[in-house]
Amino acid sequence: MEYPLGREVEIFDDLEDLSHASARIVIDELSKAIGPRDFATLALPGGETPKRLYEILSTKYKDEAVWKSTQFFLGDERCVPLTDPKSNFRMIQDSLLNPLGIPAVQIHHPNTALDTPKEIANAYEQDLRDFFGKNEPGFDVILLGMGADGHTASIFPETPIESGDDRAVIATLSPISPRDRVTVTMNVINASRVALIQVSGNEKAVALSRVLALRVSAAAPLPAARVNARNRTCFMVDRAANPA
Repeated sequence: MEYPLGREVEIFDDLEDLSHASARIVIDELSKAIGPRDFATLALPGGETPKRLYEILSTKYKDEAVWKSTQFFLGDERCVPLTDPKSNFRMIQDSLLNPLGIPAVQIHHPNTALDTPKEIANAYEQDLRDFFGKNEPGFDVILLGMGADGHTASIFPETPIESGDDRAVIATLSPISPRDRVTVTMNVINASRVALIQVSGNEKAVALSRVLALRVSAAAPLPAARVNARNRTCFMVDRAANPA
């Protein structure tokens, strides 16, 4: 099956194979970034699909040199306390950051202790802009998922399409609980060097088929079809989700 230019699609037997292949790409791309400038940036999603990837990275690749030179960011977060089981940061911390022994100085995430989603989004945007300085925020590698409605990060089909603004982080509403979210924008996603979109499970097959049939465009009705990273955009898909 042929797909519109601007994206790759890799098909794997199951989530296990998909996760191992994703781990190798993450290590390779972080190594490439560190070479010329001594650090790399990696943005992480929550949800069930990436959890196995995190477990592989924190065990099989635990001793890789890249970790001491990588800055970790969250791509999106649910506006819940960090102790809440639904917190993306809690899952990432438990499955990746703590097992790797990553110090707090290398970790950036939304401060959900602030009063409102807008305040959380504004504070996280300031963190990104402080880190990236004069450059627009964008990561060496951003890991993304995709929902059965075609959303990615916490950018949903109902989320207004950004037009003419340069925001890096916004507050959004999810159709399912917890509704209040903050997310990096498509500006940041597409300013990133490599985007890996992991898609697993037959409940996502219909949406993935629709996404892959769409032209890569900032105005695409399904957010996952708007992803167009600078160097590489790759959908990492298991056979259950494979629309072919």
